[in-house]
Amino acid sequence: MSSLTKANVTAFLNRDWAASRRSKDEALGRFVRANGASSAFRLEQTLLDAVWPRINEKKARAADLAALIALRKKLAKASRRR
Repeated sequence: MSSLTKANVTAFLNRDWAASRRSKDEALGRFVRANGASSAFRLEQTLLDAVWPRINEKKARAADLAALIALRKKLAKASRRR
């Protein structure tokens, strides 16, 4: 995981979100055309099955909460400095 720096946050915010979405949509479109419409649903279920157990376990939720608290503190500190 990358660190939270001003440069990283700025790069993330300045990302070309339309191009990113377009690229993802085009790739999914190619996948569906090659594998059929039901392949999109199978892909979605495969991704959900792979991620859900990890993000729903107690340790993962605790880590998410700790990271969220740390982020809130950093953002509060940054807003006070601004």
